[in-house]
Amino acid sequence: VTVTVTEPAAALSASGQVEARGTVTDVACFDDTTDVVITALGGTPPYTFTRSSPAAGTEQLGGSGVFGGVDPGVHTYTVVDVNNCPAAGPAAPTPVSVDVTVTGPTEVLSATATANNDGSSTNIRCNGGDTTVTVAPLGGTAPYVIATDYDSQTASNVAVGATHPFTGVPAGIHTYTITDANGCITTVSTTVTEPTAVTATAAVAPVGAATDIACTGGSTDVTVSPIGGTGTYTVTDITGGSPGSVIVTFPLVVLAGDHTFSVIDSDGCPAGGQT
Repeated sequence: VTVTVTEPAAALSASGQVEARGTVTDVACFDDTTDVVITALGGTPPYTFTRSSPAAGTEQLGGSGVFGGVDPGVHTYTVVDVNNCPAAGPAAPTPVSVDVTVTGPTEVLSATATANNDGSSTNIRCNGGDTTVTVAPLGGTAPYVIATDYDSQTASNVAVGATHPFTGVPAGIHTYTITDANGCITTVSTTVTEPTAVTATAAVAPVGAATDIACTGGSTDVTVSPIGGTGTYTVTDITGGSPGSVIVTFPLVVLAGDHTFSVIDSDGCPAGGQT
Protein backbone atom coordinates (compact mmCIF):
# COMPACT_ATOMS: atom_id res chain seq x y z
CA VAL A 1 0.00 0.00 0.00
CA THR A 2 1.22 3.48 -0.78
CA VAL A 3 0.73 6.39 1.63
CA THR A 4 1.38 10.01 0.76
CA VAL A 5 2.51 12.15 3.66
CA THR A 6 2.15 15.89 3.24
CA GLU A 7 3.62 18.84 5.09
CA PRO A 8 3.28 22.61 4.86
CA ALA A 9 4.97 24.07 1.82
CA ALA A 10 7.15 26.34 3.95
CA ALA A 11 8.41 26.44 7.49
CA LEU A 12 6.78 28.91 9.80
CA SER A 13 8.51 32.25 10.11
CA ALA A 14 7.51 35.67 11.36
CA SER A 15 8.31 39.31 10.96
CA GLY A 16 7.43 42.18 13.24
CA GLN A 17 6.27 45.65 12.28
CA VAL A 18 5.64 48.56 14.61
CA GLU A 19 2.79 50.88 13.73
CA ALA A 20 3.96 54.25 15.08
CA ARG A 21 2.38 57.64 15.08
CA GLY A 22 4.63 60.69 15.05
CA THR A 23 7.59 61.52 12.88
CA VAL A 24 10.53 60.91 15.19
CA THR A 25 9.72 58.17 17.68
CA ASP A 26 7.43 55.17 17.60
CA VAL A 27 5.54 56.54 20.60
CA ALA A 28 5.05 60.29 20.25
CA CYS A 29 4.35 61.39 23.81
CA PHE A 30 5.50 60.11 27.17
CA ASP A 31 3.09 57.50 28.61
CA ASP A 32 1.51 56.96 25.18
CA THR A 33 1.26 53.49 23.66
CA THR A 34 1.25 52.12 20.13
CA ASP A 35 0.25 49.01 18.12
CA VAL A 36 2.54 46.14 17.14
CA VAL A 37 1.57 43.98 14.15
CA ILE A 38 3.17 40.53 13.88
CA THR A 39 2.84 38.88 10.47
CA ALA A 40 3.39 35.11 10.06
CA LEU A 41 4.56 33.38 6.90
CA GLY A 42 4.48 29.66 6.01
CA GLY A 43 3.07 26.85 8.07
CA THR A 44 -0.69 26.34 8.15
CA PRO A 45 -2.88 29.26 9.13
CA PRO A 46 -4.58 30.40 11.24
CA TYR A 47 -1.82 31.30 13.64
CA THR A 48 -1.61 31.95 17.34
CA PHE A 49 0.46 34.96 18.35
CA THR A 50 1.75 35.41 21.86
CA ARG A 51 3.50 38.33 23.49
CA SER A 52 5.92 36.62 25.81
CA SER A 53 7.81 39.66 27.03
CA PRO A 54 7.44 41.87 28.96
CA ALA A 55 3.74 40.97 29.50
CA ALA A 56 1.90 37.97 28.14
CA GLY A 57 -1.00 38.24 25.72
CA THR A 58 -2.43 36.09 22.92
CA GLU A 59 -4.50 36.89 19.86
CA GLN A 60 -5.33 34.54 16.98
CA LEU A 61 -6.12 36.37 13.75
CA GLY A 62 -5.43 34.94 10.28
CA GLY A 63 -1.96 35.83 9.11
CA SER A 64 -1.23 38.64 11.53
CA GLY A 65 -1.41 39.40 15.22
CA VAL A 66 -2.28 42.91 16.36
CA PHE A 67 -1.18 43.90 19.86
CA GLY A 68 -2.41 47.25 21.11
CA GLY A 69 -1.40 49.35 24.07
CA VAL A 70 2.29 48.56 23.73
CA ASP A 71 4.68 50.69 25.78
CA PRO A 72 8.19 51.70 24.71
CA GLY A 73 10.73 48.94 25.21
CA VAL A 74 11.83 45.61 23.71
CA HIS A 75 8.96 43.16 23.26
CA THR A 76 9.22 39.49 22.25
CA TYR A 77 6.45 37.75 20.29
CA THR A 78 6.11 34.02 19.42
CA VAL A 79 4.03 32.36 16.70
CA VAL A 80 2.65 28.82 16.16
CA ASP A 81 0.33 27.68 13.39
CA VAL A 82 -2.95 25.75 13.56
CA ASN A 83 -1.00 22.51 13.96
CA ASN A 84 0.92 23.99 16.85
CA CYS A 85 4.04 23.89 14.70
CA PRO A 86 6.90 26.29 15.27
CA ALA A 87 9.88 26.44 12.90
CA ALA A 88 10.86 23.16 11.22
CA GLY A 89 14.34 21.80 10.79
CA PRO A 90 16.53 18.73 11.11
CA ALA A 91 16.82 19.36 14.83
CA ALA A 92 14.00 19.65 17.31
CA PRO A 93 11.56 22.42 16.32
CA THR A 94 12.22 25.77 17.95
CA PRO A 95 9.64 28.45 18.63
CA VAL A 96 9.36 31.23 16.09
CA SER A 97 9.90 34.55 17.81
CA VAL A 98 10.59 38.12 16.83
CA ASP A 99 11.81 41.00 18.97
CA VAL A 100 10.24 44.39 18.35
CA THR A 101 11.75 47.58 19.79
CA VAL A 102 9.33 50.41 20.45
CA THR A 103 10.96 53.75 21.14
CA GLY A 104 9.53 56.88 22.74
CA PRO A 105 10.41 59.90 24.87
CA THR A 106 12.11 58.99 28.14
CA GLU A 107 10.80 62.05 30.01
CA VAL A 108 7.38 63.65 30.20
CA LEU A 109 7.11 67.03 28.48
CA SER A 110 7.17 69.84 31.07
CA ALA A 111 8.46 73.38 31.48
CA THR A 112 9.32 76.08 34.00
CA ALA A 113 8.52 79.79 33.73
CA THR A 114 10.47 82.28 35.85
CA ALA A 115 9.66 85.98 36.07
CA ASN A 116 12.64 88.31 36.39
CA ASN A 117 13.22 90.16 39.65
CA ASP A 118 15.71 93.04 39.59
CA GLY A 119 16.03 93.49 43.34
CA SER A 120 12.58 94.92 43.99
CA SER A 121 10.04 93.19 46.22
CA THR A 122 7.91 92.61 43.11
CA ASN A 123 8.72 91.29 39.61
CA ILE A 124 7.91 94.68 38.06
CA ARG A 125 9.64 97.60 39.77
CA CYS A 126 7.01 100.30 39.10
CA ASN A 127 3.27 100.00 38.66
CA GLY A 128 2.27 99.77 34.99
CA GLY A 129 5.70 98.54 33.86
CA ASP A 130 6.73 95.16 32.50
CA THR A 131 9.36 92.48 32.99
CA THR A 132 10.94 89.40 31.37
CA VAL A 133 9.74 85.81 31.84
CA THR A 134 12.14 82.99 30.95
CA VAL A 135 10.59 79.67 29.85
CA ALA A 136 12.62 76.44 29.94
CA PRO A 137 11.10 73.35 28.22
CA LEU A 138 12.04 69.92 29.56
CA GLY A 139 11.54 66.33 28.37
CA GLY A 140 9.47 65.32 25.38
CA THR A 141 11.17 65.62 21.98
CA ALA A 142 13.03 68.76 20.92
CA PRO A 143 12.85 71.21 19.24
CA TYR A 144 10.01 73.06 20.95
CA VAL A 145 7.56 75.85 20.08
CA ILE A 146 6.49 78.17 22.92
CA ALA A 147 3.47 80.49 22.67
CA THR A 148 2.13 83.10 25.11
CA ASP A 149 -1.44 83.88 26.17
CA TYR A 150 -1.10 87.67 26.31
CA ASP A 151 0.29 88.68 22.90
CA SER A 152 1.56 87.21 19.64
CA GLN A 153 5.06 86.36 20.86
CA THR A 154 6.12 82.85 19.81
CA ALA A 155 9.48 81.10 20.14
CA SER A 156 10.23 78.41 17.54
CA ASN A 157 12.96 75.76 17.27
CA VAL A 158 13.93 76.00 20.93
CA ALA A 159 16.64 73.38 21.41
CA VAL A 160 16.82 70.81 24.18
CA GLY A 161 18.33 72.36 27.29
CA ALA A 162 17.75 75.90 25.98
CA THR A 163 15.60 78.65 27.47
CA HIS A 164 13.71 81.53 25.89
CA PRO A 165 13.15 85.00 27.40
CA PHE A 166 9.81 86.70 26.74
CA THR A 167 10.09 90.47 27.16
CA GLY A 168 7.48 93.14 27.83
CA VAL A 169 5.44 90.91 30.11
CA PRO A 170 2.78 92.85 32.09
CA ALA A 171 1.56 92.04 35.60
CA GLY A 172 -0.87 89.15 35.96
CA ILE A 173 -1.09 85.37 35.65
CA HIS A 174 0.35 84.21 32.32
CA THR A 175 0.24 80.78 30.70
CA TYR A 176 2.79 79.50 28.17
CA THR A 177 1.98 76.61 25.82
CA ILE A 178 4.85 74.32 24.84
CA THR A 179 4.56 72.00 21.83
CA ASP A 180 7.35 69.52 21.09
CA ALA A 181 8.48 68.05 17.76
CA ASN A 182 5.93 65.22 17.99
CA GLY A 183 2.98 67.52 18.67
CA CYS A 184 2.83 66.76 22.40
CA ILE A 185 1.59 69.75 24.41
CA THR A 186 2.02 71.03 27.95
CA THR A 187 1.42 74.37 29.67
CA VAL A 188 3.11 76.28 32.47
CA SER A 189 1.84 79.36 34.31
CA THR A 190 3.54 82.05 36.35
CA THR A 191 2.36 85.09 38.27
CA VAL A 192 4.02 88.45 37.55
CA THR A 193 3.65 90.94 40.41
CA GLU A 194 3.84 94.73 40.55
CA PRO A 195 3.46 97.31 43.34
CA THR A 196 0.40 99.52 43.70
CA ALA A 197 0.65 102.91 42.06
CA VAL A 198 2.30 105.75 43.98
CA THR A 199 -0.15 108.55 44.77
CA ALA A 200 -0.15 111.44 47.27
CA THR A 201 -2.30 114.16 48.76
CA ALA A 202 -1.20 117.57 50.13
CA ALA A 203 -2.91 119.53 52.90
CA VAL A 204 -2.09 122.92 54.44
CA ALA A 205 -1.85 122.91 58.24
CA PRO A 206 -4.68 124.94 59.85
CA VAL A 207 -3.53 127.99 61.85
CA GLY A 208 -6.90 129.27 63.06
CA ALA A 209 -6.75 132.32 60.83
CA ALA A 210 -8.71 133.34 57.78
CA THR A 211 -5.65 132.61 55.60
CA ASP A 212 -3.24 129.68 55.52
CA ILE A 213 -0.46 132.00 56.75
CA ALA A 214 -1.43 134.21 59.63
CA CYS A 215 0.92 137.12 58.88
CA THR A 216 2.22 138.60 55.67
CA GLY A 217 5.68 137.21 54.83
CA GLY A 218 5.27 134.22 57.14
CA SER A 219 5.14 130.55 56.34
CA THR A 220 3.07 127.46 57.08
CA ASP A 221 3.30 123.68 56.98
CA VAL A 222 2.07 121.57 54.10
CA THR A 223 1.69 117.85 54.88
CA VAL A 224 2.23 115.54 51.90
CA SER A 225 0.82 112.00 52.40
CA PRO A 226 2.12 109.42 49.90
CA ILE A 227 0.62 105.93 49.55
CA GLY A 228 1.37 102.90 47.35
CA GLY A 229 4.65 101.99 45.77
CA THR A 230 7.47 100.49 47.79
CA GLY A 231 9.29 101.53 50.98
CA THR A 232 9.95 105.15 51.96
CA TYR A 233 9.36 108.21 49.83
CA THR A 234 11.28 111.28 48.74
CA VAL A 235 9.01 114.34 48.64
CA THR A 236 10.25 117.49 46.92
CA ASP A 237 8.69 120.93 46.64
CA ILE A 238 9.75 121.52 43.05
CA THR A 239 8.76 125.18 43.34
CA GLY A 240 11.70 125.84 45.68
CA GLY A 241 11.39 123.85 48.93
CA SER A 242 13.80 121.25 50.34
CA PRO A 243 13.49 117.51 49.70
CA GLY A 244 12.96 115.07 52.53
CA SER A 245 12.45 111.35 53.11
CA VAL A 246 9.29 110.21 54.85
CA ILE A 247 7.39 107.03 55.57
CA VAL A 248 3.79 108.27 55.79
CA THR A 249 3.56 112.03 55.97
CA PHE A 250 5.95 114.90 55.55
CA PRO A 251 5.38 118.48 56.79
CA LEU A 252 7.08 120.99 54.53
CA VAL A 253 7.49 124.65 55.52
CA VAL A 254 6.35 126.80 52.61
CA LEU A 255 5.67 130.44 51.82
CA ALA A 256 2.47 131.76 50.30
CA GLY A 257 1.88 130.83 46.67
CA ASP A 258 1.22 127.80 44.50
CA HIS A 259 3.37 124.76 45.28
CA THR A 260 3.90 121.55 43.34
CA PHE A 261 5.36 118.46 45.02
CA SER A 262 6.97 115.41 43.44
CA VAL A 263 6.83 112.03 45.21
CA ILE A 264 9.20 109.14 44.45
CA ASP A 265 9.28 105.79 46.33
CA SER A 266 12.38 103.83 47.34
CA ASP A 267 12.43 101.96 44.00
CA GLY A 268 12.55 105.24 42.08
CA CYS A 269 8.93 105.09 41.00
CA PRO A 270 7.19 108.48 40.79
CA ALA A 271 3.64 109.29 41.71
CA GLY A 272 1.25 109.08 38.81
CA GLY A 273 0.92 112.86 38.79
CA GLN A 274 2.46 115.73 40.66
CA THR A 275 0.61 117.01 43.74
